[in-house]
Amino acid sequence: MVIGHKKQLAYLNKLVETKKVPHALIFAGPGHIGKRPVAETIFGESSADTHIVERDPELSEITIGQIRGLRRWAALSPFNSSRKLIIIDGGEEMNLEGMNALLKMLEEPSGETIFIIVTSRLSRLPATIVSRSLVVKFGPVGLEEMAASGLKVPPAEWEWIAGRPGLVLRFLRDPDDEAVKTRREAFIGAKKIKKSDSTAKKLKLAEELAAAPDFFATIDGLALALKDRTAAFKRLGELKELFEITTPNKRIQLEEILLMI
Repeated sequence: MVIGHKKQLAYLNKLVETKKVPHALIFAGPGHIGKRPVAETIFGESSADTHIVERDPELSEITIGQIRGLRRWAALSPFNSSRKLIIIDGGEEMNLEGMNALLKMLEEPSGETIFIIVTSRLSRLPATIVSRSLVVKFGPVGLEEMAASGLKVPPAEWEWIAGRPGLVLRFLRDPDDEAVKTRREAFIGAKKIKKSDSTAKKLKLAEELAAAPDFFATIDGLALALKDRTAAFKRLGELKELFEITTPNKRIQLEEILLMI
């Protein structure tokens, strides 16, 4: 189900109608806003054989083996239609070897195969892959659009959801879903801390949030709550970039940021 993204849908439908779909596209934007459903709706419904690659929950990255497997699959003729669709969901999670293997496939495109790389961190993709792809950018979905789709969430929850239909669906399905719970608790905790001068409370919150399994969800929740605190917001962005290339001490980093509020 696609919620919102009318401009992107219109643009992509036009490409399909005029038969000008490039062999590689990148769908870039925040997580949980519905980029993959758009890909599956525009290119996957009864018009293409579809193969989806995503990170195994038990692994830290999309492996070179998964990307190499695409070459074998892409070499086969389409079974149900005239083209094939490969969706790499979480493209920023490919390891370096996987990105290099994907680049080789993009350099030798097959007229029967479309690649769509779905990513929430475009900066993590090599310029060589980006330059060979059409980048379509997505943003948060308006609250009216989400409400019109039938999603019913208590008004108090809208603020931390921040235009992400995927989070709404996960929250309604299971309020204790780990990614949802982590983001929500980080947001609520930071909002409370903004009204307090207690150093002890800030240090305790940093300790609790550092223990959460999904650190990117923690950073996102904090960033949403602290977007009006320029210095802290900037440091969260720097921490996110740092966490992509190394493993800093989460608690110490969060303590520094929360003490800036």
